[in-house]
Amino acid sequence: MSYEENLAAARRHVRHGRYDEAIELFQRLLTENDIDPALHDAIGSAYFLAGRNEEAAKHFERIIRLTTNPGKALINLGAVYNRIGEHQKAVDSIRKGIQYEKRSVEGYYNLGVGHRKLGQHAMAVTAYKEALRLDPKFAEAHQNLGNVYLDQGLPEQAAAHYRKALELRPDLERAARGLADAERAAALAKQAVSPFGRLVDTQSGQHAGDDGLRPLTNEEREIDRRRLHDLSKDIEAAAGEWLTTLHQDLEAALATLEKRIAVGRIDGALLEASDNFSAAITAAEASRRQLRRKVLELVAHEELQHSPG
Repeated sequence: MSYEENLAAARRHVRHGRYDEAIELFQRLLTENDIDPALHDAIGSAYFLAGRNEEAAKHFERIIRLTTNPGKALINLGAVYNRIGEHQKAVDSIRKGIQYEKRSVEGYYNLGVGHRKLGQHAMAVTAYKEALRLDPKFAEAHQNLGNVYLDQGLPEQAAAHYRKALELRPDLERAARGLADAERAAALAKQAVSPFGRLVDTQSGQHAGDDGLRPLTNEEREIDRRRLHDLSKDIEAAAGEWLTTLHQDLEAALATLEKRIAVGRIDGALLEASDNFSAAITAAEASRRQLRRKVLELVAHEELQHSPG
């Protein structure tokens, strides 16, 4: 068989999941042409699909040395790092790759994986949203974005993305399980135990049940009411002050960074810093809204229990 025929046969093996056969053919071809980046990409991908991560990484690293445009190889190497748990290396490699491949859906998707594993949820959200902007029908990106929102304690946002993932791919079992978890968490979030010892539905304002709870005396109710009132005011004031300070500090720094970018002082570290500041402000605003909702729930509990009974 000719070189081209062996190459076509190896690619067919990959398409049908016969990775060992594909790798064997690719290795033969490498003996004839060890400097072809496309061939290293093909065999690296076959190794990756076969779960042979170390071999895959070697071929992606080889591409980086061979070509002046290593964007795809850097992104693929990042995917390998994610798989073996080297998530900071994954993020670093993928960010470099995205500088070459700015519209890489897989790049932003794998960047989201790395950031989530590092606990950098705001940056994971940004990465997954960019992947979805480039490909709105990327079901796995919707699923993973749902995972991040669930990590952040935002079950309603999580449920919306799980539903979208299942609409696109009904066979995604993880999305189905995630949707069940998100709906359960959303239902629980509607309920809270009031400081007065009663389970209260925070949406309807109705008691969910008093069985087994000791009725509080009027004096105890009044003490708890005052404490809750003071706590509610303190929390709301602190939240406003915290957000104001956060915006002043971060927005000023972000403005400086963007000014430098505008005059052409661009490098990977600068762009990453700018992204991080933007993500931090977004996360801060989400946290403020969540905190305010909790404050309003506490106030509602106070008002519900104000009258003695």
